Amino acid sequence: GPLRDGFTTGTSATAAVKAALVSIIEQKKQTKVNVHLPIDKILEIKIHTNEFTTNWAKCSVIKDAGDDPDVTNGAEVGCEIQLTDSKEIKFVGGEGVGTVTLPGLELAVGEPAINPVPRKMMTSAVQKLLHNFDLECGLVISIFVTNGKALAKRTLNERVGILNGISILGTSGIVKPYSSSSYIASIEQGIDVAVANGI
Repeated sequence: GPLRDGFTTGTSATAAVKAALVSIIEQKKQTKVNVHLPIDKILEIKIHTNEFTTNWAKCSVIKDAGDDPDVTNGAEVGCEIQLTDSKEIKFVGGEGVGTVTLPGLELAVGEPAINPVPRKMMTSAVQKLLHNFDLECGLVISIFVTNGKALAKRTLNERVGILNGISILGTSGIVKPYSSSSYIASIEQGIDVAVANGI
């Protein structure tokens, strides 16, 4: 039969962030959330854990890669969010999320390895909620991956200078089983880093 699609670490993180913010706003534990994907599709994601106070929340999702033999399939991807007085939305890397240490990637050296598309997905979801509920605040978003440091050893991250964890990835939000696109992207990243470092 046809192989089952899954969803990316970027989609997982976006679901966690959205559910975390809703739990603060509604002061109610969330069990599922809808995520708008970059391919103009909506995916319902089940929430694994959710804790909250009036200005802080922690939330996680179990990543489902479908029928793809993805290293991060079944991994717990989550966030801690803190409301702030500034209007800024700031991303920080929590436990298990890698840090960029070499130039040549889409992210600056020292940044957490949360790629541009997942950042945009999370930012859009948060801004929509803040607007809908007339909230004048910002957020610090810390993304974590349980056992991410160990999982990263089974990826090509260290070769491109992403250390101490995995990357939060995804361009479409969907994982296509046995697709070569992610492998091609990792080769491109390797070449970009090599060029930027004069190798």
